[in-house]
Amino acid sequence: MSFTIIYIGTFLSGIDTLHWELYNYAMKVLTKKNKRLLVAICAAVLILAILMAVLLPLLLKEEQPSGYSFDNERKPLEYGAVNKLIFNNKVSDILKYSFFVADNNNYIANALISAMRRARIPTQKLKAFADYLGEFVTLLKGSGFSVPAGEFEEGEEQEDGIFSDFNRHFTEFFEKTGFTETELSRFLYELATDFAGDTQYGAVLAALGRDDFVALTSNTIFCYKMLIGASEGGATAYEARSLQAIVYSLGSYYIKIISKLGFSNTEKLLGLDFDEQKEYGNLSEEEYAVFRETMLASRGKVANLFYTLGSVMKETDAYSFELLFAYASEEDKNSVSAKEKLVLSHIELSKAIKIGIEQSYVNSRQTGIADRQSFVASYAALMTQYKKFLHMTAQAQEEVDFVAYEAAATRKLDAFMDSVYYLSAVNPDSLKTISEQDLDVLVTKAEDLSAIVSGVEEYFDKTFSIRFVNFLFKIIDLQGLLERYRRPIEDILEDSLKGLIDLNELEDLLD
Repeated sequence: MSFTIIYIGTFLSGIDTLHWELYNYAMKVLTKKNKRLLVAICAAVLILAILMAVLLPLLLKEEQPSGYSFDNERKPLEYGAVNKLIFNNKVSDILKYSFFVADNNNYIANALISAMRRARIPTQKLKAFADYLGEFVTLLKGSGFSVPAGEFEEGEEQEDGIFSDFNRHFTEFFEKTGFTETELSRFLYELATDFAGDTQYGAVLAALGRDDFVALTSNTIFCYKMLIGASEGGATAYEARSLQAIVYSLGSYYIKIISKLGFSNTEKLLGLDFDEQKEYGNLSEEEYAVFRETMLASRGKVANLFYTLGSVMKETDAYSFELLFAYASEEDKNSVSAKEKLVLSHIELSKAIKIGIEQSYVNSRQTGIADRQSFVASYAALMTQYKKFLHMTAQAQEEVDFVAYEAAATRKLDAFMDSVYYLSAVNPDSLKTISEQDLDVLVTKAEDLSAIVSGVEEYFDKTFSIRFVNFLFKIIDLQGLLERYRRPIEDILEDSLKGLIDLNELEDLLD
């Protein structure tokens, strides 16, 4: 600071000397009646004065800390005592009146708060999330969830149940809580790491890392939200281009994650971790046999499917999305204009699909899929095995000819591949001179591509069913949970029992 003052003083004294010299020189010039030069000199002095007015405050100003640091963006938030109390009370009421659970030490509420702090969920969303939990629990009970049984009661599923309209519940969560995709992804990561602890799943999460988990999950959620919006209300050309950019980014992440974790860990991340040495005491012999075969059939195939999907997504272009959404907005789908948009969009999509599938053949050592024939055979077999699994979990009574089912799946996949190769070879310019009959042939090929997607809806609907969730309850590692959280569980059980029975009876029961 002292050096700065000396420097400024010297600089100012120099200015005074300069002023005097300029004055003497101006007088001499005036005697020669050179007024134009005087004007130039005055202008120079004025400019110098303006420069000093700007520079002096900067030179004299001391450094002040801004208070901002990028590291602060990763530090947990601090919630006020009142807000935490409100959240704890709401969670306590939910547990007490819906599940007859007394958590006097707030283990569950504090665990949620801890995860939300690290996920940096704003205070107002903390309260909204507590309210949403109350609505969600009401929905659970309305869908037939039995607290004593720890599962959904058998019977006809209600139309307004928790699994009947996934898109509606998905959308309502964001509307009611105000969460962004990134906030939810961070929250899910923190919950998952807490829940997994030092298990194999915890090790996979650590290997993946928070940033990649959040980027992968948030991009997937955002992409799904955009697809829902586009399918329900259409999309502009700008939105179509934006969606393509997100799809490309998401595809890149799928490839990155698989390259980072490997096939086995990627499938563990998706919950497809099957240990043949582990005992599943809650499953019958029949249930275990089907479950085992499904998990073994999935090995390598599910990760490869994500690799293929990622490769396809990276190859898509904005033009195909624009055409696809333009076709969706056409009122008359049988018009020539609509048919051309459908075919042109699927020509571009077919090129991306063909490249993506062929790129997946590099994983043949892990998947056994090295060409079109083995691709079709492998995934037809996997579709059939998953059909058996869903048939078992749904406790369906009707007989299914699974040999015929696999043959039908093979034909459907073959038709899909035929359409991909056929359309990808079509020159888009040929549509300008094509006959309407030939155009209809291309339309049929395009519809064959869509048929494979609509066929997957069966698996999706059955996966988000009450009986499927009941099956998942049977394979959860309850013993591992008890060992990791023994003290909190013991305290919660004791607090809950105290509220239900006489203290003397409780002591006898605990003994």
